[in-house]
Amino acid sequence: MAVLSAQEAAAQAPVQLNLPGPSGRFEVGTRALELVDRKRVDTPGSPGHRRLMVQVTYARAGGAPCEPAPYMPASVQEVLLKALSIYRSGFVATGVCRGGRIARGKRPVLLFSHAFTANRFVYGTLVNDLASRGYVVFAVDHPPDAFAIEYPGGHLYRGKYGPPLSQVTTTADELAELIELRAEDVRFVLRKVLRRSARRSGFLAGRLDPKRVGALGHSLGGATSARAAQLARRIDAAVDIDGSLFGEWTERKGVRTPFLVLAAESGIGSVIAQDRLCGYFGRLRGPRYAWVLDDAAHFSFSDFQSLAPQIAAADPLWVYALLYRAVVGTIDPGVSVKAQREALASFLGRYVKRARGAPEPTPPAPFAELPVGGCSGS
Repeated sequence: MAVLSAQEAAAQAPVQLNLPGPSGRFEVGTRALELVDRKRVDTPGSPGHRRLMVQVTYARAGGAPCEPAPYMPASVQEVLLKALSIYRSGFVATGVCRGGRIARGKRPVLLFSHAFTANRFVYGTLVNDLASRGYVVFAVDHPPDAFAIEYPGGHLYRGKYGPPLSQVTTTADELAELIELRAEDVRFVLRKVLRRSARRSGFLAGRLDPKRVGALGHSLGGATSARAAQLARRIDAAVDIDGSLFGEWTERKGVRTPFLVLAAESGIGSVIAQDRLCGYFGRLRGPRYAWVLDDAAHFSFSDFQSLAPQIAAADPLWVYALLYRAVVGTIDPGVSVKAQREALASFLGRYVKRARGAPEPTPPAPFAELPVGGCSGS
């Protein structure tokens, strides 16, 4: 009898994975959008103008049948699975629909930026939930550091810095340059989608509220969102999810844009006193909040929080089966996801959606106030 290796045997049995379903009242739709910035020509590996792939996720109008949306394009997912040493085929149920119309009314707008060497797809847990609460979320893939981007026609771009969890050495100056590049991406995407909303026809026509706009992101995406909010007056509030800051722009005083920091206990929460974020936070003049999630790690804020335990349970021989808690922490995944969703809903509900009677944001358990009393800005 032929004896299969453990890896080969595991690969024969597909595994079903599930993202936590959205908790808001709206059904959720999603579709990809390519936007081309003809004023910039700096997309690495792609000659010509800068091409950005954007995932539009939104409160979906009812009535049309729901075709389940895939987690990400197959070519991009293959890169991710290989990077994470996952050899079992499978399906990730997202709980959202492919396409469909945006729900009636002018919807508040959110712009989402991914972490360094991540991409726009691996935050479905947060993005889909925000859409279910009535927002239209534009999640941007930022070359050159997005790990893989599939463009229309099937061309696959592989990021300059490799896939997630790669051991990459970068300098503070290089990261500062990436923040500037990414912030321009965010500003460009915002301009383009608001123009499309002002048209009489098209998918976005009449559906975006230019007076209710927020920016948020994870890790380098959090820094991107903070910088974009400095540069774009239309952005009403910004959220930095466990992201360090880089660049001289952090020395600016008097910024009044409402700002929220969500920190992981073993992420930025453990080093904030030594980070530029501390001084930047101290110099802010608008509403500011800093909350830390106990027992969480840096990637607790990604889909890995929910998917890693499922993968480990399905495949005990997975190389990260005993190690993944180092990047997602020891917090219960369900508790973590619920708290993150409530934290974002509280802050964005008051400062972006501006719902009538929205209360002052407070940290939902097990979030706690992050002690940043030393961030005086002096």
